[in-house]
Amino acid sequence: MIYFAIFFDPMKGEFVWDMQSGICNEFDFEAGQCLSIENPKTFSKLVALIDFPTLLFIWVFTFCGSYFKSGNLVNKLERASHLSKDAGEICACVGGVLLFWGIFHEAAMANAFKYIFMAYLYGHLTAFILVTVVNFHKSKEEDNALN
Repeated sequence: MIYFAIFFDPMKGEFVWDMQSGICNEFDFEAGQCLSIENPKTFSKLVALIDFPTLLFIWVFTFCGSYFKSGNLVNKLERASHLSKDAGEICACVGGVLLFWGIFHEAAMANAFKYIFMAYLYGHLTAFILVTVVNFHKSKEEDNALN
């Protein structure tokens, strides 16, 4: 589902692997396209979704804040899923403060929103993965309890 949401264009009925970036000076809302663009750049959508420093921050923060030797694995993973969302939020907040504190222009705004939403994306994606693992372990425990 996520794959289709990212790469499939339902209006054209085809997969779109690349996206364009730049400053649009004139946009045609009926056609849904930019008529005049400055500094156009075309790049893969996969490249746009990858930001290793942000991902590393979220994962290190989540691991360091939730790794304990004792305790139930399911409970630890549930707490880690909440912590990963918190890590994404703090990363987004810090990124926003640092980027909006500087000189205000369109390029800075584009970068700020990229980092802010990447942090939210990675925090929630990590939580989604952790909760999936938790649900797997809970269903195994329920099966064992029934047998």
